[in-house]
Formats: sequence, C-alpha cells, structure tokens
Amino acid sequence: MSSVEQDKNESQRMAYKSGPLIKELFMQVPELFVKNDLIIYPVEKNQQEILKQLDYTCGIDYYVISKSSGAGVSLSWRAIKYKKTQYPNRGVYNAFSLRQKRNNGTPEEKCELYKRKHSIQLGSTSPDYMAQLHYDPLDNDSLLSLAIAKTKDVYEAFDKGLYRECNPNNKNKEVYFFDVFWKKMKENGYKVYDWYRDESCTLTTFLDV
Repeated sequence: MSSVEQDKNESQRMAYKSGPLIKELFMQVPELFVKNDLIIYPVEKNQQEILKQLDYTCGIDYYVISKSSGAGVSLSWRAIKYKKTQYPNRGVYNAFSLRQKRNNGTPEEKCELYKRKHSIQLGSTSPDYMAQLHYDPLDNDSLLSLAIAKTKDVYEAFDKGLYRECNPNNKNKEVYFFDVFWKKMKENGYKVYDWYRDESCTLTTFLDV
C-alpha cells in the first residue's frame, strides 16, 4: 500500500470518529440545516466512477445532507497528526493546511493549492466547505481541534496573506504547505466554526508572523 493510500485510510478513520463533532459545527452555520438529522456520505475512495471523479478532479471527500431541510454541501477533509503529549508546544492546532506539493515529485498543478485556486477562478466544481482536524496519535487519537469554513473564504484569506509557510518535518527547504489561521480569518470578518479540546490548543507561536 502506498503512503498516499495509507494517508487516505487514516483520514477516513478519523473522519468517522469526528462525525458527531462535524455535524455539531455545521448546525452552527446560520440557515444551512434546520434539524440535526445530518448524514455524512463518503466520496473519497468510493469505486463508483462519478464519485471517483468528484474526489480526484474536484477534491470533494464527503457530502453532508439533511433530508428534512433538503440542504446539502460538499466537503473537503484533512486530518493532521500532532503528538501533543510528546511535544506540547510545537504544534499548530488552529489552521487550515493547504498543500502546495508533495515530496514525492508530484507536480504542483496536481496538488491541492493550484487545483483549488484554479477551480475557484474558473467557477468549476469544488468543495463548498473545508474541514480540518488536528489529533494526537500518541493519546488514543484524542481530538485536539476541528474547524469548518467556506472554501472560497479560506482561499480568499490565503490571497490576503493570512498564512504562514510550513515545511513539514524539515525534509528540505521547499515549502509544502501553507497554514491559514482560523483566528486570523475571524479577525478579518470570515466565518470559521471551530472547536478546541482545551485552551492550550487555541495557542500557537506563529499567529503574529
């Protein structure tokens, strides 16, 4: 199994664990869903051709729908491991991570940042909302923080510079991710619906860069 497939399996497992919390956050979005009867349908790794294309081409990982309200939104999902029990002050638990490239040589135009910005510019299909989870694999996969926001808002915030460059694991000097901070988005008028396990997960040394 490739590292990408392993990441997808782990991501799906954490999405299932986080399902009730994802639904709670969506219920805070004004006038979107009227009853807490939400169902989360997986798209990623589904073998139906149309769903495979929605995942691969559009970056849609899940659909969240409510039969009572007749509403439904598409969702991209990312679950990030942070070993908070081992390194309590080194994590960033309050940002959307936008992948610029993979370290396996995948061209940038095949990765999330380029594809999503391009689809937004074209007006083509892309996820309505983004969700990102941070969790601790050394503490029984305890949930540290979670947020959802409109995809177009996250990328607009990115264009305004509300991010920091991130080089995971210091593998080389190239940038692989940009972290768009939830707090910075809120300060600039964007709606971000977030949850934190405790106060320590709201803090990061990178907020003022």
